[in-house]
Order: sequence, then structure tokens, then C-alpha cells
Amino acid sequence: MKKVTYEAVLSALTEVVAAEVPEYSYEPKEGEEGTRCFYVWEGQPDCGVGRALHKLGVPLEALSEHEGVGAQSLLDHLELDEVIATDEQSKYMLRAFQRRQDVGVTWREALKTATTWYEDHSE
Repeated sequence: MKKVTYEAVLSALTEVVAAEVPEYSYEPKEGEEGTRCFYVWEGQPDCGVGRALHKLGVPLEALSEHEGVGAQSLLDHLELDEVIATDEQSKYMLRAFQRRQDVGVTWREALKTATTWYEDHSE
């Protein structure tokens, strides 16, 4: 099982955010269960968390198996499935990013919120 650190998650999220226009905000998709965010859409990583985890080596199939659950549950399932293990700081960052993304905040602002909280509380 691959273990990833806060620094690796921060790097992956930063790359994901940088790949989009500065004011990009995620648009939920219309699926069978209504409009919501997807980790994988049409065979590609979709939301910020899905894209970051895929950059960190999580297969799309593993992400797809857990569609519809929040970041914390996803990370718990991926660890139980022995796909990837994350530290508590990484879990917080991904949860915080997802929460902000899911209410329409730009990815840049979602990343800023997630990193600011961690940096303020890590000393």
C-alpha cells in the first residue's frame, strides 16, 4: 500500500489547481442519482480530490468504486482496500478542499482555505 504525506497531497492539489484557469470552480454533473460531484467522470478524474488522488497513484477504478461518499469515507475505504494511506493532515486537507469545492468556491480559494487552516494549527 502506498503511503502519502501532507506534502505530497499539497503538491498534487497545487498541480491540479494550477492546471485550470485561476477562477475555475467545479461544476457538479447530472448522474443517475441527481446532480453531484464525481471523483471520475467519463473515464477521467473529475473533481479536485479525484484528480489529486489519481496524480498520487490511485487507480480510476478504485475512485469509481466509492462514488457518492465524502473525502473522509473515500480515504478510509482506500486504506481498507490497501490502495493508499494518508496521514491525518492529508485527510483534513482533502476534506476541507472538497467541502469548499462542493459549495462552488474556486479551486484556488478552496486550496488556500485548506492550507491556511493546517498551517495555522500545525505548530
